[in-house]
Amino acid sequence: MVDLDLGSDYQLIERIGRGAYSTVWRTIHIPTGNQYAIKKQVNIFDDLINCKRILREIKLLRLLKHQNIVKLVDVRVNEDNLKFNSVSLVLELGAINLKKILKSAHCLVEFHVKKFIYELFLALKYMHSVGVIHRDLKPANVLIFEDESIKLCDLGLARFIAENRKESHIKHVDSDLILDNPEEATPSKISTTPTFMHRTKFTFQKPKEESKKPASHRLISTKKSKLTKVLTSHVATRWYRAPEVILMEKTYGAAIDIWSIGCIFAELLTMLKGNSKCFTDRKPLFPGISCYPLSPGSAIDKENKDQDQLSIIMKVLGTPKAEDYAFISNQTFVKELEKQPLWERENFKKKYPSASDLAIDLLDKLLVFNPYKRLTVDQCLEHPYFEDMHDKSKEATPDALETMDFEFEAEDDLTEERLRALFLEEVEIHKKMREANISE
Repeated sequence: MVDLDLGSDYQLIERIGRGAYSTVWRTIHIPTGNQYAIKKQVNIFDDLINCKRILREIKLLRLLKHQNIVKLVDVRVNEDNLKFNSVSLVLELGAINLKKILKSAHCLVEFHVKKFIYELFLALKYMHSVGVIHRDLKPANVLIFEDESIKLCDLGLARFIAENRKESHIKHVDSDLILDNPEEATPSKISTTPTFMHRTKFTFQKPKEESKKPASHRLISTKKSKLTKVLTSHVATRWYRAPEVILMEKTYGAAIDIWSIGCIFAELLTMLKGNSKCFTDRKPLFPGISCYPLSPGSAIDKENKDQDQLSIIMKVLGTPKAEDYAFISNQTFVKELEKQPLWERENFKKKYPSASDLAIDLLDKLLVFNPYKRLTVDQCLEHPYFEDMHDKSKEATPDALETMDFEFEAEDDLTEERLRALFLEEVEIHKKMREANISE
């Protein structure tokens, strides 16, 4: 099947995923025979906020170059149509995503759990080092490739937070929303099963030295950073959403990504033999059905209070003490927390008996209610759990990306015409990159 956006270079083979705003296809690049994933997004100008999200993802994927972030190969639109209303992203093709693995009957050994989390932290360190937070980390956004590497994808909700960047790079953060639905992006098919699902041995070299550069992930204030709009509170998918986001704090930062990885880590531990009676028993650590105070009509003390996201978190981590919620600026929420029943923190070792003591220690330090007390990504990588995984070259702090240009974020009245022109600019950049590669 030929697509008008892609022209005659690509042939769509099968649909492998569908989300709230896009469809993902496995495709073949006819001139080379290489296979790619095509993320096709239609009716992009019907919702200009979502349109900005797509444009932001394209720019970020072009500029963020890391072995654990999915590579954007090309961007295509139907240039014959001056009023084109769709865009196609040509991406590396992963074998499967982590959500699908969690739903499978396979078990993992702890080595693979450790490897996946280590590589997630590598991707996160790179992003945080250049002043970007992902804001929507979840199993569906973690791709696993045939070489057993993992790569983050879906950066539409990512934002700049670093205060040490030029002001023009962090001027605008819009107040967009995503659907409050943990199942909003569900893959329909799997192209293949990675080899790690069938074997347990793996070699990972450890260099002689380790990188020891601690980094702060203090919360970034929209006032201090001179952001002209408030960071949106309705970000990461509910089950992976940090307490400070649930409680609508206007100052949050890199710690929200650490929390999300903690949630993913806990799910991966359910795949160890002995931690689940059956694969159908595996579930997210915090499977709330609403998200007070963000879900319309919900509240802690109403009908479904026991299944509210915040209540679920407190039942697992225990009722927070005053020092745990000292970061909350809204006194109404503070009073609500003070009225909560006294839940005891669950013992993760009893919950995941097959996990190593170091794995449990790391999990305990990731899932901390107060974001200021959570580990930074550097501290995570330095944790003894990863002692046999360290790769100094991969853990090194990257240089700042001075070429990032997000001036469109500062434009108050972005019209459809202006956005269409910005998409065409990205298409032209990729066209020149293709021509340069051909000439080489």
